[in-house]
Amino acid sequence: MFKIENLLSRHIFGILGPFIALAAITASLGCGGVTTAAKASNSTSALSVQVTPSTVSVQTGSTQQFSATVSGASSGVTWSSTGGTVTSAGLYTAPATPGSYVVQATSTADTTVSGSATVTVLGSSTSPQILFSPAQLSFGTIAVGATSTQNLKITNAGAGTLTVSQLNFTGDDVFSVSGVSFPISIGAGKSATVAITFTPTGSGSFTAALSANSNASNSSSSITVSGSGGLSASNHSVSLNWNASTSSVIGYFVYRGTVSGGPYTRLIANADAATTYTDSNVQSGATYYYVVTAVNGNGQESGYSNQVTAAVPTP
Repeated sequence: MFKIENLLSRHIFGILGPFIALAAITASLGCGGVTTAAKASNSTSALSVQVTPSTVSVQTGSTQQFSATVSGASSGVTWSSTGGTVTSAGLYTAPATPGSYVVQATSTADTTVSGSATVTVLGSSTSPQILFSPAQLSFGTIAVGATSTQNLKITNAGAGTLTVSQLNFTGDDVFSVSGVSFPISIGAGKSATVAITFTPTGSGSFTAALSANSNASNSSSSITVSGSGGLSASNHSVSLNWNASTSSVIGYFVYRGTVSGGPYTRLIANADAATTYTDSNVQSGATYYYVVTAVNGNGQESGYSNQVTAAVPTP
């Protein structure tokens, strides 16, 4: 077993300000008795960047002011976005096309360290419009016969009520939907989350187009879902632990991603008061990125902590 030590000592901020304090988050890898070495994140310092707000919905062409909090070094950041524009001061202008976009602040002291926010851009249509977020789902490579799950957010980017009667996959028959009963109704500007699962039946790449049967004016909209089978099953696990908040909170959420900086998928359904979590659903040879949020008594969730990294050995 190895430990990724002391990667985090900082505040994370919620809707009402710095109501949660988490410190000394660590991750350790259970290796079935095999001791291995591991790399932590790309940065060896306690440097972290958090973007506030972390999630937001805006109309096409409108603006949103973001701020970046940098811990552990100078406060300079550079801003970028995957759609729309963002100034050097963090003022974001949404594009004319509805969709899900990412605004990122990168530390000028260490360009491997960044924070990000997710922006849902809503259209001005007078009828329901369907928007999938993220714009594509990539499961990476997992063991043949194993199952991996990612969350998909469905947003009504138009007006009226969006009714989704079914989600369909066109392509390889290894993807499915779970955790939802159809039909689902989504009000204007509102979202619903469903779970998409991937179970590769053999080695190699798998791809499908995901679309919806709905009353949306853009009902032909679809996204690409992909993944590969090939890695052997793993007897490893990743254990996370952190110091309890000194503020009043009811519990914590743990998130995992396969790309540094996100997007992340929540691993537990309900906030848990425990300050430890063990992720047993990991694959040999894969690298995972973890962040934690906390929830106060009003049900408000903080922004992400900065991430810790776990590289699972092969085999």
